[in-house]
Amino acid sequence: MFVAIAAVVLAGGLLVRALWPQDRATRVEADEALDRFHDTTTSAAPTTTAAPTTVMVTEPQPLRQLPATGVYRYATTGSESVDILGGATHDYPAETLLTVTHDGCGVLLRWDLLEQRRDEWRLCVTDAGVELQTAGAHYHEFYSNGRLEKLACTATVLLVPTTDTLPPEQAVTCLLDGEPWDPTWTAVARETLTVDGIAVATVHVRMVVDSGDAHFERTTTDWWLAPSGLPVRMTTEKTSNTDSGVIGDVYYTETYTADLTSFQPLT
Repeated sequence: MFVAIAAVVLAGGLLVRALWPQDRATRVEADEALDRFHDTTTSAAPTTTAAPTTVMVTEPQPLRQLPATGVYRYATTGSESVDILGGATHDYPAETLLTVTHDGCGVLLRWDLLEQRRDEWRLCVTDAGVELQTAGAHYHEFYSNGRLEKLACTATVLLVPTTDTLPPEQAVTCLLDGEPWDPTWTAVARETLTVDGIAVATVHVRMVVDSGDAHFERTTTDWWLAPSGLPVRMTTEKTSNTDSGVIGDVYYTETYTADLTSFQPLT
């Protein structure tokens, strides 16, 4: 994405920011997310869980279900920024939306932080528990130039096990937009969080990517996952630089914290 921006600017012989399209940071409204949800809803559907109505115990529960479909609200703080063309920062809104729809063997989760920034991942349930599937995506847009980066991994990741025993560290080989991107997943602990007055058992899972080279990416993402695999809290710290090949390194940073506000989705 950043290479494309730099190449277009330099091809015209201009680095005049006033001539470049305005950067935007547009909130995704609940009505928009619901319309998209209704457009993608199909009749073929695996069984999903209803929103909890009582206090949940902290002991692990049998897992044969996934998050109920619909649009979930998250109280959010954070931003992303890039230093190209004088720099741009997108502040994330106080509320972001995660949409769960039926997909393949399970569900697709699409988290819209902005119209210009989203993540997509897939969950399925097996005898072992809730597993992250091998395909996902990240979307970023700066200066009206957007890019959907597709993620393809060689193995699934067990996020929430059915047993008392947490899974060992899981290192996965992936390609993100065709480039190596190899996360390591660690189940940190079982913890209890409170959502809208409901105490919920969670598994605290951490994902770390550290390329360790001159043009690096360092990402640490923590998920606190309900028994169904629905994120209860999401946090990240990311710093990366990319060699544009045109104007040198381009730096990107992102931080956020997002907390689920209710287990009852909008439908």
